[in-house]
Order: sequence, then C-alpha cells, then structure tokens
Amino acid sequence: MMREENVKFYEIAERLGFENAFYFSKVFKKIEGCSPREYVQRLKQD
Repeated sequence: MMREENVKFYEIAERLGFENAFYFSKVFKKIEGCSPREYVQRLKQD
C-alpha cells in the first residue's frame, strides 16, 4: 500500500485495522526498524 503515492499513512492504518496512525507507526517502526515515512523515502530511492 505504501507504494501507492496517493495513500496516506492514516488510511493504511485504518485499512489494516489499527486504532490510529500513531499506533500503526509505532508497530511499523518496531518491525521494520524505521518509520513509515523513512520506509517510503527508501522505496523512492531504489
């Protein structure tokens, strides 16, 4: 979903069933080792 440019983080969080974007970001960072924003920036670099 993050590869879709028009999708906001809060929309992704909602689609995945998270209560809010903050909690989604916290869980994402714990798993991936970076924030969702950093992850998207890395995708754009590749």
